[in-house]
Amino acid sequence: MINSVRWCGILVILTASANALPPVIVPTNLQTNNISGYFSPTAMINNIQKNGNYIFGQVTGGAFILDTNNNQLSTHNFIGGGNLAGFGNNRVYGADRYVDLSSRNETLLSLANPPSKLNSFGISGANGNRVYGSYMSDQINPTTGMRMPYSENFFGVVNSNNTINWTTAPSTDSGGSYYFKSIFGNFAYGSYMEYDPIKNPNSTTKGLIYDLTSGNKTLLDVPSTFGSRIEAMSDNLIFGSYEYVVSNGSGGSGPGAPGRVLETRGYVYDGVNFFTLAFNDPTAADGYDYASLRSVSADGSEVVVSTGSNGQYIVGQVPEPSALSLLAVGLGGLAMMRRRRS
Repeated sequence: MINSVRWCGILVILTASANALPPVIVPTNLQTNNISGYFSPTAMINNIQKNGNYIFGQVTGGAFILDTNNNQLSTHNFIGGGNLAGFGNNRVYGADRYVDLSSRNETLLSLANPPSKLNSFGISGANGNRVYGSYMSDQINPTTGMRMPYSENFFGVVNSNNTINWTTAPSTDSGGSYYFKSIFGNFAYGSYMEYDPIKNPNSTTKGLIYDLTSGNKTLLDVPSTFGSRIEAMSDNLIFGSYEYVVSNGSGGSGPGAPGRVLETRGYVYDGVNFFTLAFNDPTAADGYDYASLRSVSADGSEVVVSTGSNGQYIVGQVPEPSALSLLAVGLGGLAMMRRRRS
């Protein structure tokens, strides 16, 4: 049922290409696992995340948890289509609850001091006892007097009594819009779209790190790219994705310009340098596969990638950065980062 192929690769860092995209880095000690035997042939596997001996992910029709030997499978179908979101202490958070990794039992959570007329809430990112999510409530339209649905994003801390102390997460500021993916330690991460029609007519996104204590934001801009996001963080590496313009086409300059062709690739950032994440592919023109990265997550210096088809996910080792680690400089400072603060 489970097919595993292990091999040791060689870290490959090439000189930058003519369009100055980040040089290629190839993870080593790759392990490719196939768990398609657990699901229907048409099931698409998404959002694989790994923490120690456990892996979770989303599949068509639900979510699953298994250990790194692909055993102890449990599936979970949450009301409203909620998905597993992140690891805590011997638990996985998702929807409005957490799943105990030992027993696989589900425990419901609640918002402490919930907003009035609360309808529902869901967790979409988690790390330790910190969570990120959104809630739905009803508000009265001051003009019509009618009740109308209202949604808000929040950051929270899960208490021992299974309540969540929460604060509203920012959605916009004077410079742009926030799009949070998840949390790592005291930081939320994701992407940020700037408002600057003069300097940035295409409104490209930048990777975002948001300090949950100070509210400061740090923006990562992968050189020579059309836009970038942060997909995962660990103690010493940042993993993300970027887009670059393969062809500009003609007829305009905005993101939807006729003929514009974009390609999405993954990247790794070690606090000083960006690298393009790729796998060896002898059938490709340049010898690398960039596209088979349906989702990217991290467990320390391991990268976990789901290809989205055939029930496969890949785990590989990214070598320790040769310069400063993010842990050493502190994510609040990131003095070596190409960044802007506000």
